Amino acid sequence: MEDKEKVDIKIEKFIKHPRQKYGFVSHLFFCWQLPLIVKSWKHKSFRLKFYSTLQEYESKQLGDKLEKLWEQEESFQKKPSLTRALLKLFGGSFVCYGILLFPTELSFLVLQSFSLKKVLDFYTPNQTTIDVREAYIYASVMTIVPLCRVAVFHWTLMELGILGMKVRIACSSLIYRKALKLRQSALDKITIGHLLNLLSIDVNTFDIGLVFMHWLWLAPLNLVVGGLYIYFMFGPSGIVGTAAITIFVIIQVLITKKFSTARSEAAKRTDYRIQLMNDVVRSMHAVKIYTWEQPFRELVESARNSEMAKISTANYARLTKWIINYYKAKISIYFSVLAAVLSNQLLTSQYFFSLNHIYEIFKINAVFLFENCTNSLAEIRISIQRIQEYLLYEHRTVTSVCILKSRQIFHHYQKGINFANVSVKWNPSSKVVLHNVNFNASLDELVVVIGAAGSGKSALLHAILQEVEITKGNVDVSGTLSYASQEPWIFSASIKQNILFGKDLDSKKYMKVIKVCGLEHDLQLFSHGDQTLVGERGVMLSGGQKARISLARAVYREADIYLLDDPLSAVDVNVAEQIFKECICEYLKKKCVVLVTHRLQFVRNVDKVYVADSGSVTEYKNNLSENLVKYLSESKIENQNESTVLWGSHELQSEVEEDEGLERIRRNIYIAYARAAGGCSFTFFTLLLLFMTQAISNSIDYFMSFWINLEQESITLDPHLTQFFNTYHCLYIYACLLVFLVIIGHCASLLFCKYCSKVSKNLHNDMLLKILYAPISFFNKHASGRILNRFTTDTKTIDEIIPYNLVVATICIFMITGIVLLITYSNYLMIVPTVILIIIIYLCSKVFQPANQNMKRSEGITRSFLFSHLSSSIQGLPTIRALGTQEKIIEEFDHHQNVHSTAFYLSRGLFSAFGFWIDIICVVFNALVIFTFFFLDFVPSIGNVGLAISLSSSLIELVQFTMKNWSQLEGNMVSVERVLEYTKLDPEPNESNNGLPENWPNFGNVSFSSVSLKYLPDAPFVLKNVTFTIQAGEKVGIIGRTGAGKTSLSSILLRLFPFDGTVSIDGVNTKSMTLNTLRSKVSIIPQEPFLFLGTLRKNIDPFNEYRDDQIWKCLEETGLKEMVSKLEKGLDSVVSETGSNFSVGEKQLLCLVRVMLRNNKIVVLDEATANVDLKTDELIQASIKKKFGDCTVLTIAHRLNTVRDCDKILVMEDGTVVEFGRPQELLQNADGFYYKFFN
Repeated sequence: MEDKEKVDIKIEKFIKHPRQKYGFVSHLFFCWQLPLIVKSWKHKSFRLKFYSTLQEYESKQLGDKLEKLWEQEESFQKKPSLTRALLKLFGGSFVCYGILLFPTELSFLVLQSFSLKKVLDFYTPNQTTIDVREAYIYASVMTIVPLCRVAVFHWTLMELGILGMKVRIACSSLIYRKALKLRQSALDKITIGHLLNLLSIDVNTFDIGLVFMHWLWLAPLNLVVGGLYIYFMFGPSGIVGTAAITIFVIIQVLITKKFSTARSEAAKRTDYRIQLMNDVVRSMHAVKIYTWEQPFRELVESARNSEMAKISTANYARLTKWIINYYKAKISIYFSVLAAVLSNQLLTSQYFFSLNHIYEIFKINAVFLFENCTNSLAEIRISIQRIQEYLLYEHRTVTSVCILKSRQIFHHYQKGINFANVSVKWNPSSKVVLHNVNFNASLDELVVVIGAAGSGKSALLHAILQEVEITKGNVDVSGTLSYASQEPWIFSASIKQNILFGKDLDSKKYMKVIKVCGLEHDLQLFSHGDQTLVGERGVMLSGGQKARISLARAVYREADIYLLDDPLSAVDVNVAEQIFKECICEYLKKKCVVLVTHRLQFVRNVDKVYVADSGSVTEYKNNLSENLVKYLSESKIENQNESTVLWGSHELQSEVEEDEGLERIRRNIYIAYARAAGGCSFTFFTLLLLFMTQAISNSIDYFMSFWINLEQESITLDPHLTQFFNTYHCLYIYACLLVFLVIIGHCASLLFCKYCSKVSKNLHNDMLLKILYAPISFFNKHASGRILNRFTTDTKTIDEIIPYNLVVATICIFMITGIVLLITYSNYLMIVPTVILIIIIYLCSKVFQPANQNMKRSEGITRSFLFSHLSSSIQGLPTIRALGTQEKIIEEFDHHQNVHSTAFYLSRGLFSAFGFWIDIICVVFNALVIFTFFFLDFVPSIGNVGLAISLSSSLIELVQFTMKNWSQLEGNMVSVERVLEYTKLDPEPNESNNGLPENWPNFGNVSFSSVSLKYLPDAPFVLKNVTFTIQAGEKVGIIGRTGAGKTSLSSILLRLFPFDGTVSIDGVNTKSMTLNTLRSKVSIIPQEPFLFLGTLRKNIDPFNEYRDDQIWKCLEETGLKEMVSKLEKGLDSVVSETGSNFSVGEKQLLCLVRVMLRNNKIVVLDEATANVDLKTDELIQASIKKKFGDCTVLTIAHRLNTVRDCDKILVMEDGTVVEFGRPQELLQNADGFYYKFFN
């Protein structure tokens, strides 16, 4: 099901992966990324090509391995564990990376702090223990150790990130494979929204989560080793600060629990919101014609508010942990200094700055990374739990060949079907829909099943397909199956791909199938023939074309048994007779064919006839009994004409390209983000608090340097100042600064959280508003996966990832600014290197960003392929399982995963390369800071030396961390850009109601005057100068051949598309009023019925506008009262996703109930009874005459008996009105179109 989303990405031939061109050294130093970065920087219009997938992360390979391990868990474990299966598959590699990190992390901690102490000893006044040569050695150690650590650290984190990607790939593949095996009872509980959430949010936690997972044990080990080192070097006072850090770690763990709880609740609420959006996007046509935009907007926004309440709580918990991490080192140093002062220990530069250096390492390694680890662990635990719950749903083993259970029935394995006293439920909790059924169909037999809507015809076929619960009896099927569903499943590809569906092309057979399925003429209408792209769910096709393509797919497959669920209802009588004769009777004459149909004229010449009635299935022998003959004679044999194609014969050959431009995120994106928060004042005040937080932090650093110089070098001050700055007063000043830091820091985090929540809420609601009021053509040209990607992954990025990136990047930029100022203050020789450092980092960022955003966009675009593929697969699940093509679509899913993972891999490698190179630059800068002190023309104060070296060492981690966060922010702002793109969609043209008469329309007169329509500016007209007038209360039947323009008339009446000419209702031009007014006054039953997940009551009356007695009355008039009364909860019974627990006919009747409740003056019935039996049709027509007796009714129909009692008939041909008049008058013209149709 290839999504034809045109993104200028070349997939036809994969290029060799960059990593395969380079060796280990290049991999270690990330040189393999350079060509991609340079090309993106040089060529701004460069589009990322797709590279071949590395074997180590191929989706099929990883999916196969995890599936095997999960099956072992299910088979041999009482409590299957996904965690255990993942550890078996990936645990070995994970442990190896941890062993690699262990020595570098601990040696870095000890050697760095020890070398710093020795260098500071060299600058101590009057010292004689360290000479210049030793000082140079220790300074060199402070350069070499970070250099080695940087190489190991970034390479290992890159590999851990790729390991997380492998886990995500394996889990995604397992989730998808499980979806193809779920029983119907499980599918009733699981929504597409839930599956999308699993694939878009839950599995993504592995991508980042595993990167820092080793700090779960490295962090405590750092604290223990660091604490022992501090004790032996500085005595008990140093341990006090270590204890303080440990307490802060415990506090953060407790906050993590709060974060985990909020995140788990948010995930559930996100599921619900995504399901709502899936319903809205999937059925936007129904939303438009029923004027449900505003009610659905309120419903989704309510769900969004509920979701954001929990997301905000989780975000605040996360930001609180980060702010604690921001000041915990300084508070810990304070307690150590306090202990030293109280124990009369000399406060030296070595003591303070060595402790400060160790605590900074604690802050980054043992605390900050540990905090990331606990966050990730909480999210991974939630995700694994949700995925595991899904994997434990009951599944079935589906095969296209069902081995016979009962040899007594079919001797020698004769191919066919046999039911013996079978009772069937749709799911374990529903009522029995088939009772004690005995059914038999053998090879070379044509068996027809007829019956009323909801009588159990489709349930019978689903029992053969093992798609329902068999509660009693035996179902024996021998032979391969092929299946054409009642609701044709069409995926976004070409007509040819839909028919072949993975089968090899046999040109002779293919052309034969095209002919016998009546598609030859249709393919001639399309300029691209069978290469025409049909769009998602076949939006470019008519109902009849979709039915025949679905039939052709089933017939093209070589099988023993063909199950055809009412494929003839959507085509006119001539095409139906051709298909029945040439395809069913001749082409499939040696096969076992089970045909469900309402076309009773075809039952006379078949081998067997079964009649379904209220759950029973009764066989009539070849010599039809008197009852069946009477049934046939009482029913008028219909003459039918196929409904029109929505887009006429002028298809849209491709979907709209999704912009993958490479320009750097423009300043106006950030401005738009700030405006979404409420304007510049809110942004300024939030930034001011963050700036104040950093200013106080830098003040503490400077004050400590001043205090050390005062204590150790006895600097000369004014006597009053000397008296004031005594040890205890300095402690008080330090404590006050810390209190200010804590208060301002937490106020800043709270305000920032509110700021980002407001942005998220406003951007989502603005996008929702624009989507709801976008023209219907937008949804025909954009795949639902692409739209939902904005409401899933992009929205999650804005909700949770950007706030973290933004606050961290902002504070870190302030930190770097403060550090640089303090370093240059301490050592004037560092002014030039500092300027050079800033220029180099700026240039690196400038070169890096085009490639970063390019890959980020490509990764986002390729992800939408997965969503579209999943959604389409679930919709066509019965067809996929019946045709036994699970392996084929799993292969295609794996292909989409490989394409996405390659883009993700390059993005991950780019980030690691950038972090590595920035860290190398900072190591060089740190070396300059250390060594330049040796060349000063004066003896620097030890406090300034300690401050400068301590701060410059922290730059090694800080700069690359800041730049990576800023780069991530720039990359993630692509999500804001993509959402903003949808907030700028042009709405449907909408006028005001100025001058509209009160209670309009009073009568229901409809007039078309010189109306012309084309769906695209450069496309041919599908309606040409159409003019006619319908008087109030007239019943008009609209008929015509395929592509004649019938459905286009109803689209014009509701202004679904812009058109030329005038349409007037009661003398008022429809263009002179709001769309809501127009559409709320014209009722329509669409050709494709729409039911959404929820209760039956909500589907009939979504917004509680009518009383129960009104609903029951309309149910009675449509013949549904008895069916609904039998449901356990009546109107409160649950409707499954897409209404899968109701037949197509029942869904159409429920849509009719909606229209009856509105009681409008103008009613359009677009194939409203196409999928019901003739008796039900006659009942409905009688109800329509009674209910809409004084209304103007336009009936688009393919059954002539449906429109034969209309006051007038309007005949369309090639977009023009060729006949319009009373049926009796039109039949008098032997050369007329209606006469030919009728006969």
